Amino acid sequence: MTSPTFYGIRRLQSGDLPLLIEHHLRLDDEARRLRFGYALKNDVMEAQLRATNLSKTPCWGLFAGERLVGSAMLVPLGKKCCEAAFTLEREWRGVGWGRQLLKVTLEHAYL
Repeated sequence: MTSPTFYGIRRLQSGDLPLLIEHHLRLDDEARRLRFGYALKNDVMEAQLRATNLSKTPCWGLFAGERLVGSAMLVPLGKKCCEAAFTLEREWRGVGWGRQLLKVTLEHAYL
């Protein structure tokens, strides 16, 4: 992995949906199983993501330059319940970015 010129985490907005979809389409089968419970097919995964309203569903993205390489989403399951869903592309796993995405997600889950 080469060092990107910029990297960081920020809240995703509605206009970031294409980046979120592109990121998910790059995930390997292992990452898809970790996120969805099984290796979801591209068309099904894309349809699920297109149904996500990023202005209402809290989601953060990990960026390496202009490329989205990780995400964390709070998926509502009821009025006071949600699930946290995380994704990281393979080369970004095991170096602490998942922990940073978890930290941001937990901080906002209690707001």
